[in-house]
Amino acid sequence: MEILLTAILGALAKLADGAVSDAYEGLKALIRRKLGADGGLAGAIESVEQRPESDARRAVLAEEVEGLAADPDPEILAAAQAVVEAVSRLPDGPEVIRGVQVTQTIHGDRNVVSGTGDIHIATGRRRG
Repeated sequence: MEILLTAILGALAKLADGAVSDAYEGLKALIRRKLGADGGLAGAIESVEQRPESDARRAVLAEEVEGLAADPDPEILAAAQAVVEAVSRLPDGPEVIRGVQVTQTIHGDRNVVSGTGDIHIATGRRRG
C-alpha cells in the first residue's frame, strides 16, 4: 500500500496542477465511498491536508494506510497509481515522488523489515 501513501503525499505537494487535483479528488471520493467518510483513512487524509508538514499527522495517515495492506482494494490501488502518474508527468514530478519519505520507527533487536526505495538507517540505543 506504499503506492497509496505516495499518491496522497505527492499530490498534496502539487494540488495546483489541474490533472493532479482531479486525480487526487477522484482517489479521495473512491476512498470515502468504499471505506467510509467518517474517521479512518478519510479522516487521516483530511488531517494531513490541514497540516501537511506535521510528522504526527503523516504517521497517523501511514498507520491507516498500513491497516489496508492485508486486503488491498484494486480500485483504490489503480486510483492511487493514476495520482502518482499525474504527479510524475509534471516537470519536477519525479523529484516530488522520490522526495515523499515514509519514516518508520522500529523498536527491539529482532526485527525483520523489508521495503523499497531509499533506505536511511539510524542506529543507537535509547536509555531511560
